[in-house]
Amino acid sequence: MGSLAVSIFLTWYSIGVVLLLLDLVPSWLEWANAVYLWGAGLIGAVYLARTYGTALGTLLALIIFFFSMTLEGIGVQYNLFFGSYEYNSDFGMMILGVPLTIGAAWVAIVATSHNIVKYIYWLFPAASRWRRAPGFIFLGGILVVGIDFVLDPVNYKLQEYWLWNEGGWYYDIPFSNFQGWFIIGILMHALLFFVLRNHSGFKLNRSVYWEPRAAAVYVLMTAMFTILAAAGGLWVAGVIGLVLVIVCTVITVQGNKLARKRRLSRVQ
Repeated sequence: MGSLAVSIFLTWYSIGVVLLLLDLVPSWLEWANAVYLWGAGLIGAVYLARTYGTALGTLLALIIFFFSMTLEGIGVQYNLFFGSYEYNSDFGMMILGVPLTIGAAWVAIVATSHNIVKYIYWLFPAASRWRRAPGFIFLGGILVVGIDFVLDPVNYKLQEYWLWNEGGWYYDIPFSNFQGWFIIGILMHALLFFVLRNHSGFKLNRSVYWEPRAAAVYVLMTAMFTILAAAGGLWVAGVIGLVLVIVCTVITVQGNKLARKRRLSRVQ
């Protein structure tokens, strides 16, 4: 099931990027956006389940899903956390004005950014122990809000998947939106860190198949929005996305090299 989900996601992703880039998505195919987000969320959930055990990983994915949906619902209803905004109907079924697919998107972003932060800590084991928790959580929050600096301008200015009722300094997006993303990213990564830090899955190369693929999903999601931002003339968002893609790609590649070396040393 896991490998099939990855194959479907990559196929859907490739087709979707081309259609969006060429502005060839017909109105009757708008539902494809929801499929893409559910696919990414499923990969994030499977990564957690395969790395930390089915029960614990599934529970964590559900917590991320419902926690994010709750905060998004409060945000839409009471203009909290992300500013005053509302979603359109392109993402399918809604609860409290929030599409269920948004919960899946949060699972994808949090789970895959969690894996990239693990790569960073594997690559720099000399980090002081007392800095481990704050550093891990802070980097997780940075990766969460980092992708938002790319996806929000695209989805707001170009795709109009959601609308803000107030302006801001960055593509007319209120600063409270990015502040909310960063705080929620920190909270979710704090949950993952303190629940999982003593788990064997926190060690390098626990899941040979899923660790690099989870990291790749984060990079691919960021790359897609980066391409669309550049094509749409959103140059600042495009540059931020490009830097994020390059840095995370290097981290992932180097992390995989380290994992292979450790596998070989154990065999020998």
